[in-house]
Amino acid sequence: MNKAYIYPVSARNKDGVYNPYLDDFMDSTSHCFDYLNRHDPSRVGVFNLLKYFWKIDFAIFHWPENIAEKKFGLLQSLFLLFMLPVLKILGVRIIYVVHNKVSHSQNRFRLKKYIAKKLMKSACLMIVHSGDGIPFINKISGGEKNVFFFPHPVSVQKPVLNPSKETDVLIWGNIAPYKGVHRFLKLVEGK
Repeated sequence: MNKAYIYPVSARNKDGVYNPYLDDFMDSTSHCFDYLNRHDPSRVGVFNLLKYFWKIDFAIFHWPENIAEKKFGLLQSLFLLFMLPVLKILGVRIIYVVHNKVSHSQNRFRLKKYIAKKLMKSACLMIVHSGDGIPFINKISGGEKNVFFFPHPVSVQKPVLNPSKETDVLIWGNIAPYKGVHRFLKLVEGK
């Protein structure tokens, strides 16, 4: 089984705010990878890679461009950029899961773009959850990269018998103005 490091793994509190995406991703790909840091949430961001880089076959990065905005973001960004060639020299294959064409935040935007481009050049495989991601990556990389469309991983939930509500709404991700959630909620409310 391929040993893998996945970023980001942070503490998850299922009683509070909890996004199951990474757990669903790891569950969906657990037949391919043994995630060494799955149960080891990082308090130091990408620096946690130091614990694993000599044990892994793959490094899988989700939202690495956002590292620039994290605590000690500049230092973490420099560390990641330094580690990419080190990982390649050690034979660690890099997988970049491209979630967004560009960062949703303009904070340190140039650094974020630079990190994304470096990851695209370093990755042996890129994964997208949208068919539009394939031509986007091919355009940037000149069609030289392996890009794989992997439908958004979801967990299979047991059906609820006798639900007490008539309507359920699931809003996935951040509620940013460009997503139009406020317009959707006004529509649902009937205004």
